[in-house]
Amino acid sequence: MLKAIIVDDEKLVRKGIISIFPWDKYGIEVVGEAGNGELALEILQEHAVDLIFVDLTMPIMGGLELMKIIGERFPYTWMVVLTCHQDFTYIQEALRLGAIDYIIKTQLDQEMIEHALERITSRIIKEKQNRIPAESCASNEYEICGHVLVGEDKSEQFPLEFIEPELVIKIDNGVWFITSMKHSDAYVQAQSCISWQTNSIWLDVEGRNPQSTPFFYDRLRVIVPFIQFYHFEPGQKMGKLSLKTISEFRLNSDEEWRLVEDQWLDMRWIYDDEHFAVLLKKMVHAMPEPNKVHNLMNELMTPWLEIVQNEPDRKRLQNNDQFLLWTFLVDWFKETRTAIRNEMKQHSYGAEIVVNLVKAIRHIQQTTDYSFSRDELAAKYLMSGGYFSQIFKETVRKPYGEYLKEIRLRKAVDYLNETNLPIYQIAEQTGFQDEKYFSKLFRDHYGINPNDYRKQRISNSGEKE
Repeated sequence: MLKAIIVDDEKLVRKGIISIFPWDKYGIEVVGEAGNGELALEILQEHAVDLIFVDLTMPIMGGLELMKIIGERFPYTWMVVLTCHQDFTYIQEALRLGAIDYIIKTQLDQEMIEHALERITSRIIKEKQNRIPAESCASNEYEICGHVLVGEDKSEQFPLEFIEPELVIKIDNGVWFITSMKHSDAYVQAQSCISWQTNSIWLDVEGRNPQSTPFFYDRLRVIVPFIQFYHFEPGQKMGKLSLKTISEFRLNSDEEWRLVEDQWLDMRWIYDDEHFAVLLKKMVHAMPEPNKVHNLMNELMTPWLEIVQNEPDRKRLQNNDQFLLWTFLVDWFKETRTAIRNEMKQHSYGAEIVVNLVKAIRHIQQTTDYSFSRDELAAKYLMSGGYFSQIFKETVRKPYGEYLKEIRLRKAVDYLNETNLPIYQIAEQTGFQDEKYFSKLFRDHYGINPNDYRKQRISNSGEKE
């Protein structure tokens, strides 16, 4: 899928384009939108984008200025102009800056939309086909054209005045690109200057000289965290990275990640060894951002905390965000899986029944709609209401109704801490239609009514400031 963003200062236009264009049919996924050029650049710096639809007249930074910057810094991003009129002076300037097509916003009937997307995707396919041979046939004067250093940022300690100014280029906090050829005096000088003062790793960059382009550094800024997280082993200090990999690297689509995420959340991996191994491979193939992996692990493990009793195992379940390498996270995952399976052996119910119970607990923890009944929740996870209540009480060690009430009250506390919603709305948001009844339950549980709790929190936060 091609990843695209829409840049137009009119929100309704952006939303209209996103909703009416048949993106899926042409292999395009809209991953963002922006109201001006500066906001668009922020997206481009954070995410790999293949295609940008850009309006020419916008405040702060207009389309033509944005296109100039994209041409310099993101030359592998295709640009399509959005315009309200056939002003060919502007359109010709946009085409000169690298736009591959233009779309007139006042002529957006379905047939014209389809024709435009067909033209655009056909052009991109042809350019991709031409781009690959150019990469593979490029002159390779040197096997190694430079080196990426990733480490602790102690740049203030580097005696850089003794190094050629263009030799060490800082491209991000803790990430440098070192130019010059291996074994040259300048390279040896830079390596000894930096590597001994940082807990660092090195990536040899193979291919033709990148000529220090801003695009090259932007791509490195995106790709290095993924290479480090997924492909480095404990203690590894050296690795390799090709210019072809850098230029063609693209994050996988959110859709692909959601498919993998759903399989993890299904939790079959807990009792199926083969499925567990397959999902680990799918995770590496999807290569989501490390923070997405950690967030998923938290979502998976949080409901199990209601069941797992062994204190060391409970601590292990909550301890996934400290791992900087995929290999460490996999080891942790295997250990927590063993802990969960050991807990399941303590119960007389089958593995699938316990897993379904945990899915129900996750539903209770995450839902914002408490209109469901016990029997409806039980049926969703393939149990009768009575049986569900029985195993819930035996496994969680408290009745279902009491647990549901506690979760709703916890969410009420979150609303009181994080919003200014009136108490009656907080009651409604947490499934209590009667504000007085909600306040009574809150006071019985926490020893203070919701209004006083909020006043106390505001007072305490004021004192800290």
